[in-house]
Amino acid sequence: MDLAACKTLDADDGNSAKPLIPSPGIVSPLYQEVVYSGQPQPLEARAEVDVPLEVIYYPSPTARWFDEDRYDEVPVNTGVYYAKIRRPSWNGYAQGEDVEAEYHIKKATVEIIAEGIQRAAYNGDPKRVVASAEPDVPLSFSYYPNANAARAAIRALAQPDADARSGVSAALSGLRRVERAPIEQGAYYVVVYFPGDDNHNLAYREVVFTIGPPARRN
Repeated sequence: MDLAACKTLDADDGNSAKPLIPSPGIVSPLYQEVVYSGQPQPLEARAEVDVPLEVIYYPSPTARWFDEDRYDEVPVNTGVYYAKIRRPSWNGYAQGEDVEAEYHIKKATVEIIAEGIQRAAYNGDPKRVVASAEPDVPLSFSYYPNANAARAAIRALAQPDADARSGVSAALSGLRRVERAPIEQGAYYVVVYFPGDDNHNLAYREVVFTIGPPARRN
């Protein structure tokens, strides 16, 4: 008998399978909120150990349950996304059960930048309020010669209730408004307004705008 070819029953030949380490737990929050930025914003997914994770996004809890209608890309637009964090087997770690998370992308705030009191000198040409927005969104300008009445109505524009805003719009429609940038001398109450959209909140800025006498020539 070739004793060199024999192995003892309790000898370790180095080929026996090593037990897998349990998948590390997820430590990132399972409810997260971010603000719309115009760029893809992935859900933060972190485990107790630095292992690769996969995040899948769905439009509803039902879609997540049945693993259907998944989004192909990281979300950009505002809304509620239902995520599934997958923990694949990796480098000695066992595959873990999927972990569910809820992800909200909220509307961004628009800042309208304009001096509250602006003046211009009459010269027969239209005069416009100077304003800009951050981020850059289209702005509308409404010029009201009846400053006091317009001011009272505009105060309610920031109401979050849609019916309240609709009532304000109706009230403003009954006031005389200069449809274009004014030419004549006088004091105007100006509303610089952004109505909001799918990804941005409503914003407005009030400006008192005076067109005064022509500049004197020396």
